[in-house]
Amino acid sequence: MGEIKIIHNKIRKYRKERGYTQKWLADLLNIDRSTYAYYESGRIKPDIHSIMKLCKIFNINYEDILESETDAQNNLYDSNFSHSSQSGGNATYMYNLTKKEQEIILYYRLLSAEKKEEIRNEIIKKHKNK
Repeated sequence: MGEIKIIHNKIRKYRKERGYTQKWLADLLNIDRSTYAYYESGRIKPDIHSIMKLCKIFNINYEDILESETDAQNNLYDSNFSHSSQSGGNATYMYNLTKKEQEIILYYRLLSAEKKEEIRNEIIKKHKNK
């Protein structure tokens, strides 16, 4: 199998589709805006932790932004593993959410499964105690 490479244009495409700024994403990733800009231009490659965070933020599978050279050459792509294919590949899944609601969801996606469950339980508890 060929080398795994980042598809820089895809990172830029997902960011623009969702209306995020480079600065905002850089803040979520705890990096400088210029470093994020280098990700999109292909000057530097993000580390695996940044890739995984981007996938959570964009609500996509890592296969949506990583592609082997072999797959790129053959134009093979299996959308069965794509989270974005389930949502139509666009940002409509957040259509009716305010910016604050979107921000909460994005930070939530960055949490561990245990922390997500704690927050879920707390929200349910608060809702029941209205």
